[in-house]
Amino acid sequence: MGSVVGTSTASLVDYSARFGKGLTLDGQSMLTPYVELGHHEWDRGVNNGEIYTHYYFGVGCLGQYSPANELVLSGNALLGRTFNSNIVVNSGPGFSGFAGALGDSVLYRVGVSADYAFTKQLHGSVGVDYSSFNYGMGPITPVVINGVNSVAWEPDSKTKYTTFKIGIGIAF
Repeated sequence: MGSVVGTSTASLVDYSARFGKGLTLDGQSMLTPYVELGHHEWDRGVNNGEIYTHYYFGVGCLGQYSPANELVLSGNALLGRTFNSNIVVNSGPGFSGFAGALGDSVLYRVGVSADYAFTKQLHGSVGVDYSSFNYGMGPITPVVINGVNSVAWEPDSKTKYTTFKIGIGIAF
C-alpha cells in the first residue's frame, strides 16, 4: 500500500444566521437555546471544478461560564438537517460534466471556545468545532467522456470537519 499526496485550491464557504434567547443561570453561567439556518459550499479545487453545496436548519444550545471577569468559556452543540444538497461537476477537455441533487442527512456540530478580555475594547478568542453530515447518492446522469456516451453519479459520502478558530474582537 502507498499514499497519494497532492495539492488543490479547495475552499469552504459557510454562512449562517442564528436566533436565540439567553437564560442566566447564576452570576457566572448562561444557557442560550437557539435555532440556526445556514449554507455550506465546498469547492474541491480539482479537475475543472467540483462544487458541493447544501443548506441546513438546526436547533442548538450554547453554554457559557465565566470563572473570572476577563474570561468566558463556552460549549456549543447543534443538531440539524441538511436540505437542497447538490453537486456540480464542471465540464472540461473530454468530459461533459453534470449536476444533480444529493441525498440530505442529519448534521451535527459540537465545539468549545474561550474568550479573554485584554481590555474593555480588546478581546482574543480561540476555539475548535467538529461537524459531521452525509451526502446521499446522486442520480445516474448521462455524460460524454472522450466522445463516448457514459453515465456518472456521486456515491454516498460522509463528511467530517474539524475547524480551529482564533480571533481578535474590537469594541467601539
